[in-house]
Amino acid sequence: MVNNNIQIRENHIKLPKLGFVKFANSREVKGKILNITISRTNTYKYYISICVDTEIEMMPRATGEIGIDLGLKDYLVTSDGLPVPNPKYFRKYEKQLGKAQRRLSKKNKGSKNYNKEKLKVALLHEKIAHTRRDFLHKLSTAIVAENQTIVVEGLKPGNMIKNKRLSKSIADASWGIFLDMLEYKSLWYDRKYIKIHTFFPSSQLCSSCGYQNKNMKKLHIRTWECPICGEFHHRDENAAKNIKAEGLRVAFKTIADI
Repeated sequence: MVNNNIQIRENHIKLPKLGFVKFANSREVKGKILNITISRTNTYKYYISICVDTEIEMMPRATGEIGIDLGLKDYLVTSDGLPVPNPKYFRKYEKQLGKAQRRLSKKNKGSKNYNKEKLKVALLHEKIAHTRRDFLHKLSTAIVAENQTIVVEGLKPGNMIKNKRLSKSIADASWGIFLDMLEYKSLWYDRKYIKIHTFFPSSQLCSSCGYQNKNMKKLHIRTWECPICGEFHHRDENAAKNIKAEGLRVAFKTIADI
C-alpha cells in the first residue's frame, strides 16, 4: 500500500483514480510497494510492473566455477564441455512472420483489414520476444544457481551486429540481454561475476599449454590439434576453458594487489 492509493486484494489492484481493477496476479507481492508502472503493448495488452522494497531470498552458496563461450551454432558452451543448443526463435518463425508482413503491405493503411494484419504481425513479434526472454531467464538462473564464479567474454553485440551476414542471428541471440541477466542475478545472489577483456584471444589459445594458433581467427575452423602439446580441441569448449582461466587469473591478481 502506498498512502492508501495502491492496494492488492487477491486478483484486484487498487489504482489511483481508477479504484479496484481486476488483474492476473501471477505472484505474491512481498515487501513495501514503492510505485507501479502501467504499460500497453502493440497487441493491446496492459501490464502492471510493481516496484517493491524487499529482501531477496538468497540461494544456497555454490561451489562451481564456470567459463562461458557464447556462440550461434550452440547458444553457449561451458568450460565443462556442456553445450546449450541455440533455440533460434526468430529463425523458427521467420517464414510465418514474412508472410504476415507481406499480407500487411497489401492492405490499405488505416483500414480494418490493415489493422487486423498489423495485430497479427505484432502478436508474432510478441511471441518471439516472450519465448526468447523465457529461455534467457531460465538459462541464466540455472547458471547462477549452480556456480559461485561465472566468467564471460566482454562482448560488444552492438558492434558485432553490423556484420550484415550474421546480424539477424546475432540479434536473435540477444547476448547483451543474457549477460545483463547473469550480472544482476549474480549481484542478487552473491555470486562472483567476471567479464574478461573484449580482445582476449580465447579461441586461439591452447587451454593446455598456452600456444597461440592465429589460424583460429577463421570462424569456419571448428577443431584443431595443438602442435606443441598435441592436445585436440573443439573450438568453443577450448575457448570456454580459456575464458574461465583468464577470469580466475584476473580475480586472483586483483585479490593479490589488494
